[in-house]
Amino acid sequence: MPSRKVHNKVCEIFGINPKLADKVNRDIDYPSRYLGKDHRILFHDLDVDTMLLLAKYDFNPEAVLTWYLHKIVDEKVSKNQKLKELLEEAAASNNKNLMVMLLLKLFTESL
Repeated sequence: MPSRKVHNKVCEIFGINPKLADKVNRDIDYPSRYLGKDHRILFHDLDVDTMLLLAKYDFNPEAVLTWYLHKIVDEKVSKNQKLKELLEEAAASNNKNLMVMLLLKLFTESL
């Protein structure tokens, strides 16, 4: 599971308000405190629980995009540990160019 820092940096690349992105990303992963890696049973699919979470943010388009990006990044890095490590490194070093290149890889992997 990528760190919240990675999720927030992804949102930053897409121009999402950093405070909003941090709140939404924190809320999405909140169940991990109790469920560990199994936390993805909540807030990671477009179910009632996710709709309730997004309603908390009045379905703000940036909150919805934050949720969607979070979901995609989680899905992709769960299948590619090296990509996860590189994303963590790019986020830690605040290397925006590397982050963009890695996101291109991440989003086009299945094409």
